[in-house]
Amino acid sequence: MAFPKTLAGKVIAIVGAGSGIGLAFAKLAAGHGAQLSLADVSLEGLERATTSIQQQNPEVKPLTTQVDVCKVEDVERWVQQTVSTFGGLDGAVNCAGILQYASISSTSLAVWSRVLDVNLTGTFLCMKTQLEVIRDGGSIVNLASIAGLQGHTLTAAYTASKHGVVGISKVAAYEVGHRNIRVNALCPGVLDTPMTEGYPFPMAAAAIKRKGTPEEVAHVIRYLLSDESRYVTASALTIDGGFH
Repeated sequence: MAFPKTLAGKVIAIVGAGSGIGLAFAKLAAGHGAQLSLADVSLEGLERATTSIQQQNPEVKPLTTQVDVCKVEDVERWVQQTVSTFGGLDGAVNCAGILQYASISSTSLAVWSRVLDVNLTGTFLCMKTQLEVIRDGGSIVNLASIAGLQGHTLTAAYTASKHGVVGISKVAAYEVGHRNIRVNALCPGVLDTPMTEGYPFPMAAAAIKRKGTPEEVAHVIRYLLSDESRYVTASALTIDGGFH
């Protein structure tokens, strides 16, 4: 039985689309009828994403743009190209991010600054630019983490950055709510990705005793960008198997 295409006709911009959650959502969104503008710092990642999407949905022709989210000119160029290509913007997913494990005492200023630049400032620049052009009734999802709601050892910079993502998402939601634009932070738990390899997460503390997958997160993003979530905003939603 065919499923309803809940994103049909929507123009959706995704940064961090070359791998992980961004790629998983791009593939799902293509199947739900979205027009896609994909951005990533890696050209190879964008090429793989396009190939993977078109294997399942050959009619979809994503716009791809190499973007360093720390560079305002890159972000502005990408968003402008999205609007000029598709005629507008209905939704956005900001999930570019990095993680470097280190204790506070061993975290250099360079590492601290780099993680905050990509995870927090990059999200701010993307969201700020998207809000300048997004249509009334649109939706933005910023990828935070359960680290944005609590703390874990060896993740000071990452934890600070993700708390910041939760905060600016809530602020934005209140600033644009009068236009029926929703802004939410999504807080995944431990996912089966290269980023979490080698860290001893206490999975026994979770209700579901396994790591999650990017595909499971992608389905929640689809809901948040669809009209099904018209009354959901200023939230920090967890998808963590009961870990938080």
